[in-house]
Amino acid sequence: MIDTAMHVGVWPDAVTTDASGTALVSVVVTNLSDMIDAYAIEVLGIDEDWVEASESRVSLFPGESQQVDLTLQLPADSPATDDRRVTVAVSSLNDHERFALGTVNVTIPPVTALSIELDPTVVHGGRAAEFGIAVTNRGNSPARAVPFATDPEATARFRFEPAEVNVAPGRTETVQVIATGGRSWFGNPPARTFTFGIADEPPIAATATFVPRPRLPRW
Repeated sequence: MIDTAMHVGVWPDAVTTDASGTALVSVVVTNLSDMIDAYAIEVLGIDEDWVEASESRVSLFPGESQQVDLTLQLPADSPATDDRRVTVAVSSLNDHERFALGTVNVTIPPVTALSIELDPTVVHGGRAAEFGIAVTNRGNSPARAVPFATDPEATARFRFEPAEVNVAPGRTETVQVIATGGRSWFGNPPARTFTFGIADEPPIAATATFVPRPRLPRW
């Protein structure tokens, strides 16, 4: 809507949130009428608790302008997007039928934040040991997780079910790992430590322990 009694400029008309979910927008309100007027400023399209304004309302003489700075603080789990639109609404407090609107396009870049948890962390077994890698996505966009496992003794073999998972934001997916091989024939074999994780930059890893039983126990 064009209101000849006021002018509202919103800058910039497109912003990108930073790593903390913050973006800055400035609004310039100009009183084009021939009388003193007061104006309320609102941001529509997002929760009002996510907006901090340097001034929530301004009072202007005829021909006077004032800038109001808006800080948009979106939650860390806001979905990644390049087309979230918010509207800045400026309305006269003396005449509620007089208002002006400005639109800002907000880009929320994808953030990857994966974590893992092993369950169990200790397995007592014979021929094989089974572990679970729980992968949690604390970011704001889907993430692909490819599991890996290492054995310092290089004698164990690992099978992953499934071989990879796609984890939605706020969700957890589990990969089962079956470890086989490296089992001794006699005596009390020492506990073995395996490293499990997912390929990332840098990789995310955790350790678990396998306590094997010998193939032939002592008489």
